[in-house]
Amino acid sequence: MLSCDKLINETVEMIDVFFKKYWETSDVTVLGYKEPTYKSDFVKFQSLGVDTGVSEVCQQLHNFFSNKSDKHFMLSVSDMPIVDYVDTELVDFLQNMVVLNDDVGRCSLTLCNSTRPHNVVDVVDDELTVIENVEGAEYKLSSVYSIWNKEYFLKYLQESTDLWDWEVNASAKSINDGWRIVGSVPSPIDYTHLFKQNKLRRDWYYSTEPGSTNKFNEEEQLKLKSIFNLKI
Repeated sequence: MLSCDKLINETVEMIDVFFKKYWETSDVTVLGYKEPTYKSDFVKFQSLGVDTGVSEVCQQLHNFFSNKSDKHFMLSVSDMPIVDYVDTELVDFLQNMVVLNDDVGRCSLTLCNSTRPHNVVDVVDDELTVIENVEGAEYKLSSVYSIWNKEYFLKYLQESTDLWDWEVNASAKSINDGWRIVGSVPSPIDYTHLFKQNKLRRDWYYSTEPGSTNKFNEEEQLKLKSIFNLKI
């Protein structure tokens, strides 16, 4: 999970509370800069170097993952806490699918892909639909919970500055590049999105997933307010 100096302690604490509750088998590493002072046995930390601002983050991510031997990994950003129990069996199923198909560049672990033009690839036991976005779909690249093929992830990072540029402009360049973007309905992860353009969203405690009615309960809302020092 990607963070920054401003939110590093908040990120680690949020994972320590909400991942431990909703995804206790997860193996989470926070990518940041300065080492967090909040300590957790549940969360690992690795530094990307020096926090020089958003305009350098894509190059820093490129440098970091270029030196990793892992061919696949999961990634998200820090303002998207999980709001419900993760379907770990579905995560494993999708991970195996990505590993067995070298042309899959990204597999979304949320329903984001289902809201964009797609085709049905497979139906499993009449309960799970595997989808693939059409080549012209927007946001082939996304910082929301996904399993990545490292080669595909690195392909467009060097051409980008910040993550917004990467998601929007690099996604446009990725059309017809031969890489497949897949996902599933239902999806394994339900989450909220706290901030938009550095401002707290009015619906910050509600799921952002289409059709989901999940939201943080009052105790969880108070905890998030405390962690992120939310002024509401």
